[in-house]
Amino acid sequence: MDWIQHRVSCANINCHAVMAAMNVDVRLAKKTDLSAVWEMSEGMYAELDVLPERFLHMLDDPQCKVLVAVKKDKVVGLRVVHILEDGKTAIYQGLRVHKDYQGQGIAKELIKATEEYVRKDFPSVSTIRYSVTNLSKSRLALQMKCDDRMVLQLAGCACLVDPNTTSSVLQRFSDVSTSTNVKEVNINDINIFLKQNKIDHILFNNSFFESYDSFKAIQSNIDDGLIDDKHNFFASCHGNTVESLSQSKRSNAVKYPRWAVTLYAMDENLVEIHLVKHLRKAIQQDLGKTFAVVCFFQVSLLKRISKFLLQELALRNIDDYCSEGHLLISVFENDLSKQ
Repeated sequence: MDWIQHRVSCANINCHAVMAAMNVDVRLAKKTDLSAVWEMSEGMYAELDVLPERFLHMLDDPQCKVLVAVKKDKVVGLRVVHILEDGKTAIYQGLRVHKDYQGQGIAKELIKATEEYVRKDFPSVSTIRYSVTNLSKSRLALQMKCDDRMVLQLAGCACLVDPNTTSSVLQRFSDVSTSTNVKEVNINDINIFLKQNKIDHILFNNSFFESYDSFKAIQSNIDDGLIDDKHNFFASCHGNTVESLSQSKRSNAVKYPRWAVTLYAMDENLVEIHLVKHLRKAIQQDLGKTFAVVCFFQVSLLKRISKFLLQELALRNIDDYCSEGHLLISVFENDLSKQ
């Protein structure tokens, strides 16, 4: 059945607090919901939201389940569940409520319905993982008080790249971009690194990070395409040791193409080398189009990377995306096996 057995009623909610959330049903999304997804996502993330563009693909992905909240036949909320890591992990993504229906308890009911759905339909799931940014202050405060464990915190910067301007600026870093120490690698190299345990010490808690989602560096996740040949990779290697690694991937967003760049363990001397190489690659692959770049990295590198992007490369911070000039992304995990 498409309908998930979850209806909000006075019997299972605090009626005084969220009376307006009554008569909300949660069901699996359908392709005909696409227009509603675009409507409820309007203006989100400074129009760098990628979910509307990915929605139909998600419905065709057997590992991905999209739940929508419906009120009086109108789709007013959404949450995504991604089943990964040999069916043992559920990653929650994309929680949102239509702007005209916020403050009615719909997000809370979507969260509750998602948990019930995973528990019933995916009993092998033993770990729940999700990310919260510092832009969602109320939700972050709530998560910090719950029993879920924060396993990772990263920083992020979002900038707009005009290839015509940035290309000339990057020419000043030609020595950096031709560094023989940092070279482009491919998905086959990544597979070899994994099999030989060469990058365990570099990744974040032995996990890759892809556009706000953290997932384990295991072969099944590679086979499922979470890291694939559509990514650009750069690595610094000395002998048999991999000293640094970075990745980037392009996604279609609402307003601009969006490049997500993840910088794994590296010191300040390597940061600009990796960033220049990824920006050059993005400019080449986007054929002169203006695009957004969102970088994720260790919090300790925030000052260095922010200065390099905004001052040395003269990129423009996307204020509506990260109003304080940066993001903090906290990854939480819930171990169901201990409950």
